[in-house]
Amino acid sequence: MNRNFYNDIDDYITGKLSQEERKSFERELLFDEGLRKELILSRKIMTVVLDEEDCVNLKSKLIEAKENTKKKSIRIRYRLLSASCIIILICTSFFFWQRIPERPDNLYTKYYQGFDVPSLNRGISGTREYDELLFNYKSKNFTKIINELEIRVESDHKNNILDLMLISAYLEINKPEKAETLIKTILGESDSGIFVDHYKWYLSLAFLNQFKINDAIRTCKEIENSNNKFAVFAQKLRKDLEKLPYNP
Repeated sequence: MNRNFYNDIDDYITGKLSQEERKSFERELLFDEGLRKELILSRKIMTVVLDEEDCVNLKSKLIEAKENTKKKSIRIRYRLLSASCIIILICTSFFFWQRIPERPDNLYTKYYQGFDVPSLNRGISGTREYDELLFNYKSKNFTKIINELEIRVESDHKNNILDLMLISAYLEINKPEKAETLIKTILGESDSGIFVDHYKWYLSLAFLNQFKINDAIRTCKEIENSNNKFAVFAQKLRKDLEKLPYNP
């Protein structure tokens, strides 16, 4: 039975023939011009078909790549938008934080510093009772020594160190009205000498603690005019007080 080689053309092109079948097909090509023409035509047709398939595949890949690019672009835009929102939020928060005016209680915390008792003082150290008093004061045990300080100040009006310790203790335990009363009494009774500006500085802080802003400003101006070590602090405090949006 003669083999129909025309049926083997596609398998020959695609390499599906066995080695023997391929050799037989190629021998037939030598003698059959029609088979050769058919092979050439089939190759052209198959090339076109393959090209079309490649185009379809390429188009599919391009569409897929485009979709992936869109998704990536959306994700990138979303991330950029999120980052921009965070930056705007931070900048806005910083701007408003800068714009928030100082409060009197914040200023008090900023400027207040307790009286620093000198290491050696005649009349305030040298006995066990005084040494214990100083120890508790420096350890900030103010509630423990407040009564003793009041008694000692009452009995010794000329001891400026004890006065300033008691004033600081009042301010530390949030009794600025008592500090104000004591300071006014001391300033009104006698010349406080080198400690007069200490008293006035703590008086301005006592006013500030009670939100008596105008009184605090007036006292700061008095300190500024005296040109002492508290003058610089008083000037800064006064300027901060004058920036307050209200004067209670």
